[in-house]
Amino acid sequence: MLDVLVFSLIFLSGLGAGFINAMAGSGSLLTLPALMFGGLDSAVANGTNRIGILVQSSFSLTGYASMGEKPDADTLYGALPVVVGAALGAYLTSFVERDVFRYVVDAVMLAMLVLICMNPSSWLRQRSEERKPLRHKFWVIVLMFVAGLYAGFIQVASGYAMMAIMVLVGGMDLYRANTVKVVAQLANAAIVIPIYLYMGMIDWKLATVLGLGSGLGGWLGSRFSVRVGAKIVRYILMFGVSLYFIKELITTFFLS
Repeated sequence: MLDVLVFSLIFLSGLGAGFINAMAGSGSLLTLPALMFGGLDSAVANGTNRIGILVQSSFSLTGYASMGEKPDADTLYGALPVVVGAALGAYLTSFVERDVFRYVVDAVMLAMLVLICMNPSSWLRQRSEERKPLRHKFWVIVLMFVAGLYAGFIQVASGYAMMAIMVLVGGMDLYRANTVKVVAQLANAAIVIPIYLYMGMIDWKLATVLGLGSGLGGWLGSRFSVRVGAKIVRYILMFGVSLYFIKELITTFFLS
């Protein structure tokens, strides 16, 4: 009976995370607690969560493609630096104290909230059939490497950082930036999963259940994202980051 409860919780958390991550990010705030409820410690939950990221990113990419949003040549400027950074970040997890994770995530999420609220016109660029060239390619490469380093290290909220870089620095519209983020997250997961597997940080039984829910959520979320428009997606981004800080306040003042 307990196994059914755990599997159901992990499947539903994967479904919710896949849907949220396809549009915005922070889906790991659902999956990591569910995996730890299933008996995994934080390190193994962090590794197991990458299977969900891999599956949901694959299905999200398919969903975006079915709505006319496909990767282009500029996607490589986002994805390749993330791959390199993610591999290094995953390796560094074995040398960092677990208590440090929370403070790093807090700082990143605060920065993302500021970035999402500033310069609304950049976030609300209209979707265009004629794609404009990527701006500031050097800085996009540098910053996406840093985002990949963080993604390989922790993962939580890395999608926000990637979207902010592609929108505010690269000059992309939100839909195109979302596609780049999904490709980058897919590449990130593909490169770090063997590293976590080698370190014994993946529980395949729970990862399978998580992957099933995440894939379905990613497909539904990507199609929903294109339908609702950039303004709604930006509000979802703001809500997701705010939800994280609400969770942190509850944890700090009521559960500590």
